[in-house]
Amino acid sequence: MAGDCAAGIRIQPGRAFRHAKDDATAEIIRIMTTFRLLRQTNRSSRFAEVTVEVKPSKRPDVEVTATATAEHRREADLGARWALRGLSEAAKVTVTDVVITQIDTSTGDVYEATAHAVWQALRIEHRAPYVGFSDPEMVASWLNDMAGRRLDAVTEARHWYDGRREPDAESLLHAWLYFEYTMPVGLHGVGDQLMPAKEDPYRSYDMDDYGKQGLARRYIRTSCPGSLGPGLPTAP
Repeated sequence: MAGDCAAGIRIQPGRAFRHAKDDATAEIIRIMTTFRLLRQTNRSSRFAEVTVEVKPSKRPDVEVTATATAEHRREADLGARWALRGLSEAAKVTVTDVVITQIDTSTGDVYEATAHAVWQALRIEHRAPYVGFSDPEMVASWLNDMAGRRLDAVTEARHWYDGRREPDAESLLHAWLYFEYTMPVGLHGVGDQLMPAKEDPYRSYDMDDYGKQGLARRYIRTSCPGSLGPGLPTAP
């Protein structure tokens, strides 16, 4: 099936989560909501459905009561904690249900669905441009999932100025890895951490007087596994 079939369907929105007209300062009330992460492309598919209950609390707190494997319970806990970061009002999240499939659910799906469920309850849109993970166990699990898969291509985002760019390390901003039969995985640097995130590359864009962010893709040569195809063009 070409293209996306669906990308994040929100269901059971529940009651309004805040009282006042201004969402940034309104009082938090209790709510239960479900978020379904559902995506299918011609490369692979993703699925996870997570239900959370969010209520006021003196400090940020997460409890997972859903019946799930230890791995998915951990992902749910970490995803909820990621979503609660930096909020002006503390809240407690209880993850009450986690639904997965053996075929379509892989590392990071429950994590991302949980984060979106919390943001949905809080009525926060696009709290972060991506939902990445840096937990060592999750990264190790993702690497284990990728073991043995062919790396088909790499997309790079680089900074260009006046038609030129700095050498590789200096100009590289982000990269996306295309392993066979999987979603693209973006690599984001956050401080000293490298956070993988299942996402499509963004588009090239101008930064006015500061140059341009340009994207280009390199393909793996099938005749010589592990080597990259032709280099990046001279300008984006």
